[in-house]
Amino acid sequence: MSLKNSQTIEDLKHEYIYGSVHKDGRRSFKSLDNLIKEFELSPSTIYRRSSKEQWKDQRIAFRAELSEEIKKAKKHDIVNDIQFIQNKATSGLSLILDKAIDCLHKDTSINPRGLYNLTQTIIACSRNLPAIAESDEDDNEGFRRTMEMLDQIADFKRDNPEFYFN
Repeated sequence: MSLKNSQTIEDLKHEYIYGSVHKDGRRSFKSLDNLIKEFELSPSTIYRRSSKEQWKDQRIAFRAELSEEIKKAKKHDIVNDIQFIQNKATSGLSLILDKAIDCLHKDTSINPRGLYNLTQTIIACSRNLPAIAESDEDDNEGFRRTMEMLDQIADFKRDNPEFYFN
């Protein structure tokens, strides 16, 4: 086997196992038959080598690993988003509470309706601040449901690699 042919087989093997990444970041996997035609190699040689070196098992292992990495990255992004929103909510409630207290200190001529509104604002802030600060992503039902949906999507994509999501 020539050196050029050997390198071509290695290129085919690499593309079969790891797929090819497009400019938009999407990864696609071609069938072994399509790659044999594309690289213009002898099918019997490729099938023999593929079987001997267990390319299919390597491909399955790589795709499972890739799926796990994607799942972890998405989970990390969701957790960061939740923490960002919680921080914003805590900050907003804290500012509202500070404004209400300042208003009580500065405004000596506050009417009963205004006093009632300020009181309700303070009560709402005091109830919500601890809930936001103490909440944990594992206790958050919305977070769990989102992660379950992402798992279902990952399973579907793994089981249907030819399907492309728009």
